[in-house]
Amino acid sequence: PDAPNPLPPTTSMNLNSACTDTGYGGPECTVNADDDVVLTPTGTMTLGNVSLTGSSILYLYPGTYNINSLSFTGNSKIQVMGAGNVILNIAGLDADGEYLATAVDFEGQSATNDTFDPARLQITYAGTGIIKVAGGADTAALVYAPNATVNMSGGAAWYGSIIGKTVNISGGGTIHYDRSLQTSQMTLGSFM
Repeated sequence: PDAPNPLPPTTSMNLNSACTDTGYGGPECTVNADDDVVLTPTGTMTLGNVSLTGSSILYLYPGTYNINSLSFTGNSKIQVMGAGNVILNIAGLDADGEYLATAVDFEGQSATNDTFDPARLQITYAGTGIIKVAGGADTAALVYAPNATVNMSGGAAWYGSIIGKTVNISGGGTIHYDRSLQTSQMTLGSFM
């Protein structure tokens, strides 16, 4: 995939309960009654190094998000909202323009996509760093990172597809490939 354009900043953005770090205000960035951040892009939304900890949820409405890196720990996760696709274009660069060792770190519960349509959450990354994902009872997404190592951990399921230079699965996790993706999304060959 192409690198995000425009490139996102390499500044840290903690999105546990405030929009302050994002540079966006209402209606694009709001905080709900549970102190979770809700992003509703009106164009391409550009964010730096996004982190979430604890049991925080980042609600994403359809649109394109150019993000430098993602780091979710604890029980934090993404919740896909609305009708349409959420596209996360990851740059994964440090301040010197070199690839980060880990561009995406979903050590928490990863993502919730209640529709189980994996096209609704797409993660693209052109770099050579590591992408860490964890499945969940309602995790449906596409990862397109043909130059990266993708590490999937935990014993839960991933619904959709993962394309990486190397894909490592540990802890008994499984990938459930949606065959409709063969005609509706990018493929590098037959599913395995």
